[in-house]
Amino acid sequence: MQLSKIALGVALAPLFAVHSHSAEITWGAVGTNIQSTDLIQEGTFVFAGNGGNDGGGSVAVAGISFVPSPITAAEVGNVSNTGNGGYFGTASDDPNLDVVLDSHTYISGGNPDGLGRIDLTPLTPGARYVVQAIAVADTRGCCATRTQTVEDELGNASDPMARGDGAWVVGTFIADSDTQSIFVRGANDPGLSGLILREANIDDSDNDGLFDAWEVQYGLDPDDPDSDGDTIPDDEEDEDLDGLDNGGEQSAGTDPSDPDTDGDTLLDGAENNTGEWDGPGMTGTDPLDDDSDGDTLKDGVENPELPFVDENQTGSDPNLFDSDLDTLPDGVEVAIGLRPNTNDTDGDGTTDDLEDADEDG
Repeated sequence: MQLSKIALGVALAPLFAVHSHSAEITWGAVGTNIQSTDLIQEGTFVFAGNGGNDGGGSVAVAGISFVPSPITAAEVGNVSNTGNGGYFGTASDDPNLDVVLDSHTYISGGNPDGLGRIDLTPLTPGARYVVQAIAVADTRGCCATRTQTVEDELGNASDPMARGDGAWVVGTFIADSDTQSIFVRGANDPGLSGLILREANIDDSDNDGLFDAWEVQYGLDPDDPDSDGDTIPDDEEDEDLDGLDNGGEQSAGTDPSDPDTDGDTLLDGAENNTGEWDGPGMTGTDPLDDDSDGDTLKDGVENPELPFVDENQTGSDPNLFDSDLDTLPDGVEVAIGLRPNTNDTDGDGTTDDLEDADEDG
Protein backbone atom coordinates (compact mmCIF):
# COMPACT_ATOMS: atom_id res chain seq x y z
CA MET A 1 0.00 0.00 0.00
CA GLN A 2 1.17 3.52 -0.67
CA LEU A 3 0.89 6.26 1.90
CA SER A 4 -1.03 9.44 1.44
CA LYS A 5 0.85 12.72 1.78
CA ILE A 6 -0.22 13.12 5.38
CA ALA A 7 0.07 9.57 6.58
CA LEU A 8 2.87 7.51 7.96
CA GLY A 9 5.90 8.82 6.36
CA VAL A 10 8.18 11.54 5.88
CA ALA A 11 5.79 12.83 3.22
CA LEU A 12 4.97 10.34 0.50
CA ALA A 13 6.99 7.53 2.10
CA PRO A 14 5.68 4.10 1.05
CA LEU A 15 3.55 2.05 3.39
CA PHE A 16 4.33 -1.26 1.72
CA ALA A 17 7.98 -0.53 1.20
CA VAL A 18 11.51 -1.84 1.40
CA HIS A 19 12.95 -2.81 4.76
CA SER A 20 11.85 -5.61 7.01
CA HIS A 21 11.38 -4.93 10.72
CA SER A 22 9.05 -6.61 13.10
CA ALA A 23 7.99 -6.27 16.70
CA GLU A 24 5.70 -8.97 18.00
CA ILE A 25 2.08 -8.55 16.95
CA THR A 26 -0.70 -9.98 19.06
CA TRP A 27 -3.61 -10.92 16.80
CA GLY A 28 -7.22 -11.09 17.92
CA ALA A 29 -9.94 -13.41 16.72
CA VAL A 30 -10.85 -13.34 13.04
CA GLY A 31 -14.13 -11.59 12.29
CA THR A 32 -16.35 -12.26 9.30
CA ASN A 33 -19.05 -10.45 7.31
CA ILE A 34 -17.38 -7.11 7.96
CA GLN A 35 -19.59 -4.06 8.48
CA SER A 36 -18.72 -0.39 8.89
CA THR A 37 -19.29 -0.77 12.63
CA ASP A 38 -16.42 -3.28 12.75
CA LEU A 39 -13.82 -0.76 11.62
CA ILE A 40 -11.47 0.21 14.45
CA GLN A 41 -12.09 3.71 15.81
CA GLU A 42 -10.15 3.91 19.08
CA GLY A 43 -6.90 5.83 19.24
CA THR A 44 -5.38 8.35 16.86
CA PHE A 45 -5.96 7.73 13.17
CA VAL A 46 -2.76 7.21 11.18
CA PHE A 47 -3.66 5.63 7.84
CA ALA A 48 -6.27 3.64 5.95
CA GLY A 49 -5.57 1.95 2.64
CA ASN A 50 -7.95 0.68 -0.02
CA GLY A 51 -6.24 -2.33 -1.59
CA GLY A 52 -6.16 -2.57 -5.36
CA ASN A 53 -6.48 -0.10 -8.17
CA ASP A 54 -9.95 1.43 -8.11
CA GLY A 55 -8.92 4.27 -10.37
CA GLY A 56 -10.49 6.84 -8.08
CA GLY A 57 -9.70 8.94 -5.06
CA SER A 58 -10.29 8.31 -1.41
CA VAL A 59 -13.36 6.52 -0.09
CA ALA A 60 -14.91 7.55 3.23
CA VAL A 61 -16.37 4.85 5.46
CA ALA A 62 -17.55 5.60 9.00
CA GLY A 63 -15.42 8.73 9.08
CA ILE A 64 -12.30 6.89 7.89
CA SER A 65 -10.75 7.96 4.60
CA PHE A 66 -9.35 5.01 2.62
CA VAL A 67 -6.82 5.97 -0.04
CA PRO A 68 -5.90 3.76 -3.03
CA SER A 69 -3.00 1.65 -1.82
CA PRO A 70 -1.56 -1.27 -3.77
CA ILE A 71 1.10 -3.53 -2.24
CA THR A 72 4.52 -2.57 -3.52
CA ALA A 73 6.70 -5.36 -2.07
CA ALA A 74 6.55 -9.08 -2.89
CA GLU A 75 8.72 -11.60 -1.05
CA VAL A 76 7.51 -14.58 -3.12
CA GLY A 77 5.56 -13.95 -6.32
CA ASN A 78 4.48 -10.72 -7.93
CA VAL A 79 2.31 -7.79 -6.89
CA SER A 80 -1.03 -7.61 -8.72
CA ASN A 81 -4.05 -5.37 -8.24
CA THR A 82 -7.69 -5.52 -9.23
CA GLY A 83 -10.13 -2.73 -9.84
CA ASN A 84 -13.78 -2.94 -8.83
CA GLY A 85 -15.15 -5.87 -10.77
CA GLY A 86 -17.78 -7.79 -8.86
CA TYR A 87 -15.34 -9.78 -6.77
CA PHE A 88 -17.25 -9.54 -3.52
CA GLY A 89 -20.96 -10.03 -4.01
CA THR A 90 -22.14 -9.68 -0.42
CA ALA A 91 -23.36 -6.18 0.41
CA SER A 92 -22.30 -4.62 3.69
CA ASP A 93 -24.13 -1.89 5.60
CA ASP A 94 -22.25 0.86 3.72
CA PRO A 95 -21.90 1.13 -0.07
CA ASN A 96 -18.54 2.83 0.32
CA LEU A 97 -17.25 -0.12 2.32
CA ASP A 98 -18.45 -2.28 -0.57
CA VAL A 99 -16.15 -0.25 -2.82
CA VAL A 100 -13.21 -1.07 -0.56
CA LEU A 101 -14.13 -4.75 -0.42
CA ASP A 102 -14.70 -5.09 -4.16
CA SER A 103 -11.03 -4.64 -5.07
CA HIS A 104 -7.84 -6.04 -3.69
CA THR A 105 -4.07 -5.97 -3.89
CA TYR A 106 -2.55 -9.44 -3.89
CA ILE A 107 0.47 -11.63 -4.60
CA SER A 108 0.21 -13.58 -7.84
CA GLY A 109 2.63 -16.10 -9.30
CA GLY A 110 3.81 -17.30 -5.92
CA ASN A 111 1.51 -20.26 -5.38
CA PRO A 112 1.60 -22.29 -3.24
CA ASP A 113 3.82 -20.02 -1.14
CA GLY A 114 2.80 -16.47 -2.01
CA LEU A 115 4.15 -13.90 0.40
CA GLY A 116 3.80 -10.12 0.40
CA ARG A 117 5.32 -7.59 2.79
CA ILE A 118 3.72 -4.47 4.21
CA ASP A 119 6.00 -1.91 5.85
CA LEU A 120 4.31 0.59 8.17
CA THR A 121 6.55 3.64 8.50
CA PRO A 122 7.50 5.92 10.12
CA LEU A 123 6.27 4.92 13.53
CA THR A 124 7.19 6.20 17.00
CA PRO A 125 9.35 3.63 18.81
CA GLY A 126 7.79 2.66 22.11
CA ALA A 127 4.30 3.67 21.02
CA ARG A 128 1.47 1.16 20.86
CA TYR A 129 -0.35 0.66 17.56
CA VAL A 130 -3.47 -1.13 16.41
CA VAL A 131 -3.65 -2.49 12.86
CA GLN A 132 -6.75 -3.91 11.19
CA ALA A 133 -6.21 -6.09 8.15
CA ILE A 134 -9.17 -6.67 5.85
CA ALA A 135 -8.36 -9.80 3.89
CA VAL A 136 -9.03 -10.24 0.19
CA ALA A 137 -12.82 -10.29 -0.24
CA ASP A 138 -13.95 -12.49 -3.12
CA THR A 139 -17.16 -14.51 -3.24
CA ARG A 140 -16.69 -15.92 -6.75
CA GLY A 141 -16.94 -19.69 -7.11
CA CYS A 142 -13.27 -19.97 -8.03
CA CYS A 143 -11.96 -18.23 -5.04
CA ALA A 144 -14.34 -17.99 -2.07
CA THR A 145 -12.70 -20.84 -0.13
CA ARG A 146 -9.11 -19.67 -0.58
CA THR A 147 -7.53 -18.80 2.76
CA GLN A 148 -4.67 -16.60 3.91
CA THR A 149 -3.11 -15.25 7.07
CA VAL A 150 -1.40 -12.05 8.14
CA GLU A 151 1.65 -12.30 10.39
CA ASP A 152 4.70 -10.56 11.78
CA GLU A 153 8.28 -11.45 10.87
CA LEU A 154 8.61 -13.48 14.06
CA GLY A 155 6.02 -16.01 12.89
CA ASN A 156 3.05 -14.81 14.92
CA ALA A 157 0.18 -15.36 12.52
CA SER A 158 -3.53 -14.69 12.55
CA ASP A 159 -6.00 -17.51 12.15
CA PRO A 160 -6.81 -18.31 8.49
CA MET A 161 -9.23 -15.98 6.72
CA ALA A 162 -11.36 -17.16 3.82
CA ARG A 163 -11.95 -14.85 0.87
CA GLY A 164 -15.67 -15.43 0.74
CA ASP A 165 -16.22 -14.53 4.39
CA GLY A 166 -15.50 -10.79 4.30
CA ALA A 167 -12.86 -11.57 6.94
CA TRP A 168 -10.79 -9.21 9.05
CA VAL A 169 -8.49 -9.29 12.05
CA VAL A 170 -7.03 -6.75 14.48
CA GLY A 171 -3.49 -6.86 15.82
CA THR A 172 -1.65 -4.78 18.41
CA PHE A 173 2.06 -4.12 18.78
CA ILE A 174 4.55 -1.80 20.47
CA ALA A 175 6.85 -0.34 17.82
CA ASP A 176 10.51 -1.14 18.45
CA SER A 177 11.75 0.93 15.50
CA ASP A 178 10.33 3.45 13.05
CA THR A 179 9.17 0.61 10.78
CA GLN A 180 6.90 -2.39 11.36
CA SER A 181 6.64 -5.12 8.75
CA ILE A 182 3.62 -7.37 8.42
CA PHE A 183 3.14 -10.11 5.87
CA VAL A 184 0.29 -11.65 3.91
CA ARG A 185 0.72 -15.36 3.25
CA GLY A 186 -1.36 -17.97 1.47
CA ALA A 187 -1.36 -20.81 -1.03
CA ASN A 188 -3.54 -18.91 -3.52
CA ASP A 189 -2.98 -15.20 -4.12
CA PRO A 190 -2.91 -13.72 -0.57
CA GLY A 191 -3.48 -10.02 -0.19
CA LEU A 192 -5.65 -7.30 1.30
CA SER A 193 -8.78 -5.40 0.44
CA GLY A 194 -8.04 -2.82 3.10
CA LEU A 195 -5.91 -1.85 6.07
CA ILE A 196 -6.32 0.61 8.95
CA LEU A 197 -3.57 1.76 11.29
CA ARG A 198 -4.18 3.74 14.47
CA GLU A 199 -1.91 4.79 17.31
CA ALA A 200 -3.35 3.69 20.63
CA ASN A 201 -3.73 6.30 23.34
CA ILE A 202 -0.26 6.82 24.77
CA ASP A 203 0.25 6.71 28.51
CA ASP A 204 3.11 8.42 30.33
CA SER A 205 1.92 8.17 33.90
CA ASP A 206 4.96 9.82 35.48
CA ASN A 207 5.37 12.51 32.80
CA ASP A 208 9.03 11.68 32.24
CA GLY A 209 8.79 11.59 28.44
CA LEU A 210 8.99 7.80 28.33
CA PHE A 211 5.94 5.77 27.36
CA ASP A 212 4.66 3.49 30.11
CA ALA A 213 4.89 0.44 27.83
CA TRP A 214 8.52 1.25 26.99
CA GLU A 215 9.41 1.66 30.66
CA VAL A 216 7.82 -1.66 31.56
CA GLN A 217 9.60 -3.35 28.63
CA TYR A 218 12.99 -2.18 29.89
CA GLY A 219 12.48 -2.60 33.62
CA LEU A 220 11.71 0.98 34.67
CA ASP A 221 8.86 2.12 36.89
CA PRO A 222 6.22 3.88 34.76
CA ASP A 223 4.85 5.58 37.88
CA ASP A 224 8.16 7.05 39.04
CA PRO A 225 10.14 9.57 36.93
CA ASP A 226 13.31 8.51 38.79
CA SER A 227 12.99 4.75 39.05
CA ASP A 228 16.33 4.13 40.74
CA GLY A 229 16.19 7.19 43.01
CA ASP A 230 19.56 8.55 41.91
CA THR A 231 18.14 12.06 41.20
CA ILE A 232 18.69 11.58 37.46
CA PRO A 233 15.32 11.48 35.65
CA ASP A 234 14.63 8.23 33.83
CA ASP A 235 14.61 9.90 30.43
CA GLU A 236 18.12 11.29 31.04
CA GLU A 237 19.68 8.04 32.26
CA ASP A 238 22.26 6.30 30.04
CA GLU A 239 22.69 2.94 31.74
CA ASP A 240 24.53 1.29 28.83
CA LEU A 241 26.92 4.25 28.42
CA ASP A 242 26.47 4.43 24.66
CA GLY A 243 25.97 8.19 24.48
CA LEU A 244 22.19 7.98 24.17
CA ASP A 245 19.98 8.69 27.15
CA ASN A 246 16.74 6.79 27.52
CA GLY A 247 14.78 9.46 25.71
CA GLY A 248 17.14 9.12 22.77
CA GLU A 249 16.98 5.33 22.90
CA GLN A 250 13.19 5.41 22.78
CA SER A 251 13.23 7.76 19.80
CA ALA A 252 15.86 5.74 17.94
CA GLY A 253 14.25 2.38 18.70
CA THR A 254 17.48 1.10 20.26
CA ASP A 255 17.94 -1.08 23.33
CA PRO A 256 18.82 1.02 26.42
CA SER A 257 20.59 -1.98 27.97
CA ASP A 258 22.80 -2.69 24.93
CA PRO A 259 25.37 -0.08 23.88
CA ASP A 260 25.51 -1.55 20.37
CA THR A 261 22.00 -2.65 19.44
CA ASP A 262 22.84 -3.81 15.91
CA GLY A 263 26.16 -5.45 16.81
CA ASP A 264 28.33 -3.55 14.32
CA THR A 265 30.88 -2.43 16.98
CA LEU A 266 29.68 1.21 16.81
CA LEU A 267 27.98 2.69 19.87
CA ASP A 268 24.31 3.53 19.41
CA GLY A 269 25.02 7.14 20.35
CA ALA A 270 27.57 7.50 17.55
CA GLU A 271 25.17 6.17 14.93
CA ASN A 272 23.06 9.30 14.43
CA ASN A 273 21.32 8.02 11.28
CA THR A 274 21.85 11.12 9.12
CA GLY A 275 23.35 9.22 6.19
CA GLU A 276 26.49 11.38 6.24
CA TRP A 277 29.82 10.74 7.96
CA ASP A 278 30.70 13.55 10.35
CA GLY A 279 33.40 11.84 12.37
CA PRO A 280 33.74 8.72 14.54
CA GLY A 281 31.31 10.19 17.05
CA MET A 282 28.69 11.03 14.42
CA THR A 283 28.94 8.29 11.86
CA GLY A 284 25.64 8.94 10.07
CA THR A 285 24.83 5.23 10.19
CA ASP A 286 21.68 3.46 11.31
CA PRO A 287 21.90 2.07 14.86
CA LEU A 288 19.39 -0.63 13.90
CA ASP A 289 21.26 -1.84 10.78
CA ASP A 290 24.78 -3.27 10.98
CA ASP A 291 25.37 -2.52 7.28
CA SER A 292 23.74 0.85 6.69
CA ASP A 293 24.82 1.24 3.07
CA GLY A 294 24.20 -2.37 2.06
CA ASP A 295 27.71 -2.97 0.69
CA THR A 296 28.21 -6.19 2.76
CA LEU A 297 30.76 -4.48 5.04
CA LYS A 298 29.77 -3.97 8.66
CA ASP A 299 29.52 -0.30 9.61
CA GLY A 300 32.20 -0.74 12.25
CA VAL A 301 34.96 -1.64 9.79
CA GLU A 302 34.31 1.40 7.58
CA ASN A 303 35.94 4.69 8.59
CA PRO A 304 36.88 7.15 5.82
CA GLU A 305 39.32 8.91 8.14
CA LEU A 306 41.55 5.84 8.39
CA PRO A 307 43.71 4.21 5.67
CA PHE A 308 42.85 0.87 4.13
CA VAL A 309 44.49 -2.04 5.93
CA ASP A 310 42.31 -5.09 5.37
CA GLU A 311 38.71 -6.27 5.70
CA ASN A 312 38.70 -5.06 9.31
CA GLN A 313 39.78 -1.51 8.43
CA THR A 314 38.65 -0.64 4.94
CA GLY A 315 38.99 3.16 4.87
CA SER A 316 35.59 3.38 3.18
CA ASP A 317 32.48 5.33 4.12
CA PRO A 318 29.76 3.32 5.93
CA ASN A 319 27.10 5.49 4.30
CA LEU A 320 28.28 4.95 0.72
CA PHE A 321 27.77 1.74 -1.26
CA ASP A 322 30.68 2.71 -3.52
CA SER A 323 32.97 5.06 -1.60
CA ASP A 324 35.49 5.70 -4.38
CA LEU A 325 32.90 5.96 -7.17
CA ASP A 326 34.55 3.36 -9.41
CA THR A 327 31.23 1.50 -9.88
CA LEU A 328 32.48 -1.40 -7.73
CA PRO A 329 30.69 -1.86 -4.39
CA ASP A 330 32.99 -1.47 -1.39
CA GLY A 331 32.40 -5.04 -0.27
CA VAL A 332 33.26 -6.44 -3.69
CA GLU A 333 36.52 -4.49 -3.81
CA VAL A 334 37.60 -5.79 -0.41
CA ALA A 335 36.69 -9.35 -1.43
CA ILE A 336 38.83 -9.26 -4.59
CA GLY A 337 41.79 -7.51 -3.02
CA LEU A 338 41.15 -3.92 -4.11
CA ARG A 339 40.92 -0.85 -1.94
CA PRO A 340 37.43 0.62 -1.67
CA ASN A 341 38.73 4.07 -0.78
CA THR A 342 40.63 4.70 -4.02
CA ASN A 343 39.45 4.14 -7.57
CA ASP A 344 42.92 3.11 -8.79
CA THR A 345 44.33 0.67 -6.28
CA ASP A 346 47.60 -0.04 -8.11
CA GLY A 347 48.13 3.51 -9.31
CA ASP A 348 48.64 2.55 -12.93
CA GLY A 349 46.25 5.13 -14.33
CA THR A 350 43.46 2.58 -15.02
CA THR A 351 40.53 2.70 -12.67
CA ASP A 352 39.76 -0.48 -10.76
CA ASP A 353 36.56 -1.17 -12.66
CA LEU A 354 38.48 -1.27 -15.98
CA GLU A 355 41.35 -3.45 -14.78
CA ASP A 356 41.72 -6.98 -16.17
CA ALA A 357 43.75 -8.58 -13.42
CA ASP A 358 43.59 -12.12 -14.78
CA GLU A 359 44.26 -10.99 -18.37
CA ASP A 360 41.36 -12.99 -19.76
CA GLY A 361 40.02 -10.13 -21.81
